[in-house]
Amino acid sequence: MNDFGLTDQLDLAVRAHVRPHARFPEVVWAGGEILLRLWVEQAADVARVLGIGAGLPLGMELAGAGVRTSIATEVGGVSTLQMSEQHILRFVAMLQEADRARHH
Repeated sequence: MNDFGLTDQLDLAVRAHVRPHARFPEVVWAGGEILLRLWVEQAADVARVLGIGAGLPLGMELAGAGVRTSIATEVGGVSTLQMSEQHILRFVAMLQEADRARHH
């Protein structure tokens, strides 16, 4: 079952933190998991906001923060992450917490 609320939450949370770019970010329901595609520069923006920006691919950095991805690649300047609902919720919560910290 596709939970549009979850894909919308992820899309809005990510867009709040990345430089606007054509085509990406893109959030797609992918058979029980959600696929997030970003330009590598946008993935670096997300990592920086979360305080995990060590220059590694975002999927590796998220794993260190407790968010597991079932797919994490960087090909042709595009970062692709696929996550289960549980890990999407954790990722969105981390972005929302970064928002709160930034506004206080």
